[in-house]
Amino acid sequence: MKELSGFARLSAAASLALAGLFSTAAEAQGFGVFNSCAQPSAYAGKLIKRVLDMTRQHFQPPLPTVYVCRNAWVPNAMAFTRQVGPNQWRHAMHYNPAFMAQLDAARQNEWAQLAVIAHEIGHLVQAHEAIQLGSYAPPQTLAALNYPWGRELYADRHAGFVMATLGAKPEDLAEAQLFMFSPHGSPSHPDTVSRLNAIYNGYTLGGGNAAGLPDPASLATDIMTRMTRW
Repeated sequence: MKELSGFARLSAAASLALAGLFSTAAEAQGFGVFNSCAQPSAYAGKLIKRVLDMTRQHFQPPLPTVYVCRNAWVPNAMAFTRQVGPNQWRHAMHYNPAFMAQLDAARQNEWAQLAVIAHEIGHLVQAHEAIQLGSYAPPQTLAALNYPWGRELYADRHAGFVMATLGAKPEDLAEAQLFMFSPHGSPSHPDTVSRLNAIYNGYTLGGGNAAGLPDPASLATDIMTRMTRW
């Protein structure tokens, strides 16, 4: 599947159905310790709906119902797509309320939380695209959830795009990444500079002002200085 094909096929006619913001434990089964599922809070539901509504306006093919779980077993937030029948797939997003509360307490606005949500929805958009193309291979084990960096960067670009369409300013884009700073990356997630570049790319595609974007490398150097000076 060609990366960014979703961005290349923007369509105002795209339709994303949101049948509530609750998935029962039975609906969420299939991911080991991630079976736990509780109804999202009203506040979480409001933020998630903002991201889903914006995605609905801009992305093709239409993403079907997204099930959302409040789940203390996931480390932060995660997106899952699994097959539930012949040509039938279920898309779900799980978030850890403690992690989201930490973002909430550490920042003065909602952009970090919105960026995390938009990133996870980006994974579902990419999976749905791949399903339509017949190229989606769902992970069979938890270890397989360590996706190649390309998938993470796709989701970051989606987050940047959505944040632009929601009205984020250039200085708002780094909020979540600076909170979860990673100088070198990991087997599952890229380094912060790469991720910021992907977010900026999506932000520009979404109509954001590229002229006001801070330099990712300079931001990373500043954070490293602050992390090591003690």
